Amino acid sequence: MSKNYINTVGKKIVIDVGLDIHDATIMKMKIKKPDDTLVEWIALLEGLTAITYTTVSGDWDQAGRYLVQAYVETPTLISLGETTSFEVYNTFK
Repeated sequence: MSKNYINTVGKKIVIDVGLDIHDATIMKMKIKKPDDTLVEWIALLEGLTAITYTTVSGDWDQAGRYLVQAYVETPTLISLGETTSFEVYNTFK
């Protein structure tokens, strides 16, 4: 299943930040929803350079384009990743 659909739960999102963040103390995905609502999802470390988040109920409550940006803090670094995006579709699209 390549498309993302509204109200999907359990979809894993992975962002490779391109830096060694194994000692990160804060990891988030900053999200801008299609209606311009801003939210943050608490992420987990995946490997040495990526963060991951698995969707829960209410995350994909709107169809449209979502903007995503990684935010990571380590003892020596505070970093925002490049903004990326993905589409969430209404059912039967």
